[in-house]
Amino acid sequence: MGPILLALQLILATSLLHPVYTSEEDKAAKKDIEATVTDRQGVSTTIKDPRCITQTKSMFGASEKVERFIVVHHGEATIKIQFETVKSLSVSKVEGDSIHIKLEFWDEEPAEFKMNSGTLLRGDSKYGEYELVVSEIKKVSFEKKKARSGG
Repeated sequence: MGPILLALQLILATSLLHPVYTSEEDKAAKKDIEATVTDRQGVSTTIKDPRCITQTKSMFGASEKVERFIVVHHGEATIKIQFETVKSLSVSKVEGDSIHIKLEFWDEEPAEFKMNSGTLLRGDSKYGEYELVVSEIKKVSFEKKKARSGG
């Protein structure tokens, strides 16, 4: 086995064992965000520390990319929107590999975007780790962060 192939296998094995955080901001994101997720059946669950997970498959296997942002498409651009800025997310329609969503912001006008329909929303619920494919979401309502009192 050549050294390049061996190095690729080592990189792949490492990425499968550990989630890939894409930036220092992702690692440092605060975990005090709460959201109430309502699925298409009308079942609501409150989660903490929401994360968007995109899964990619290649000839070497599958890997996950963990984002502490809502990753959306706006035209040809990809935008990472911080959870703290969003009041709610609602799914308007599922169309093949993408879904149309409407985001309501705390300080901005609502806007419409697209997301990959296979993206997962994960978080910690009182029952354990919560996971739902975004195409199965009806609405997500985020709690506005409370001002912290200094001491």
